Amino acid sequence: MKKVSKTEKGSKQRKTAVMLLYLGAAFIVFLGIFFCAYSLINEIYMQVLNVPVSGVVFGLLVVYLGVRYFKNITDQKSEICEGTETFTLKKIK
Repeated sequence: MKKVSKTEKGSKQRKTAVMLLYLGAAFIVFLGIFFCAYSLINEIYMQVLNVPVSGVVFGLLVVYLGVRYFKNITDQKSEICEGTETFTLKKIK
């Protein structure tokens, strides 16, 4: 039976954490696209400062934030997986 060292175990945990962050970002993008489509089909409008704004605008905002989050995860991935940096959610803004 092969023994797993602490660094290998930590590396697997970090890779798992990064994959979960990627899945979360992809889910956010999916929800934004879904809300855009739903708003177009059902003609959803929301009042913002007494002005009707299409739900598509909010869906696009969610898509933008999801893509931005995805990009930030990609930028931080090398530092996280190397193990030289400690992983915190504060770095991903």
